[in-house]
Amino acid sequence: MISSVSTIQLNKLIELQRGYFKSELLKMNYFRTPEGRQLYELSLSE
Repeated sequence: MISSVSTIQLNKLIELQRGYFKSELLKMNYFRTPEGRQLYELSLSE
Protein backbone atom coordinates (compact mmCIF):
# COMPACT_ATOMS: atom_id res chain seq x y z
CA MET A 1 0.00 0.00 0.00
CA ILE A 2 1.34 3.42 -0.94
CA SER A 3 0.61 6.23 1.48
CA SER A 4 0.28 9.85 0.51
CA VAL A 5 2.97 12.27 1.71
CA SER A 6 2.54 16.01 1.39
CA THR A 7 5.16 18.18 -0.25
CA ILE A 8 5.80 19.91 3.06
CA GLN A 9 6.44 16.58 4.81
CA LEU A 10 8.71 15.46 2.00
CA ASN A 11 10.73 18.68 2.16
CA LYS A 12 11.11 18.29 5.94
CA LEU A 13 12.35 14.72 5.51
CA ILE A 14 14.87 15.80 2.89
CA GLU A 15 16.18 18.56 5.17
CA LEU A 16 16.49 16.05 8.03
CA GLN A 17 18.55 13.74 5.83
CA ARG A 18 20.69 16.62 4.61
CA GLY A 19 21.33 17.69 8.21
CA TYR A 20 22.24 14.15 9.22
CA PHE A 21 24.76 13.73 6.41
CA LYS A 22 26.20 17.19 7.06
CA SER A 23 26.73 16.40 10.75
CA GLU A 24 28.36 13.07 9.89
CA LEU A 25 30.76 14.79 7.47
CA LEU A 26 31.60 17.42 10.10
CA LYS A 27 32.42 14.65 12.60
CA MET A 28 34.98 13.40 10.06
CA ASN A 29 36.48 16.93 9.76
CA TYR A 30 35.12 17.33 6.25
CA PHE A 31 34.27 21.01 5.80
CA ARG A 32 34.75 21.65 2.07
CA THR A 33 34.72 19.74 -1.17
CA PRO A 34 37.96 19.39 -3.14
CA GLU A 35 36.57 22.20 -5.35
CA GLY A 36 36.34 24.50 -2.31
CA ARG A 37 32.56 24.44 -1.86
CA GLN A 38 31.27 24.44 1.70
CA LEU A 39 28.82 21.83 2.98
CA TYR A 40 25.87 24.22 3.17
CA GLU A 41 26.26 24.89 -0.57
CA LEU A 42 25.73 21.24 -1.51
CA SER A 43 22.48 19.56 -2.41
CA LEU A 44 21.58 16.18 -0.95
CA SER A 45 22.61 14.39 -4.14
CA GLU A 46 26.05 16.02 -4.15
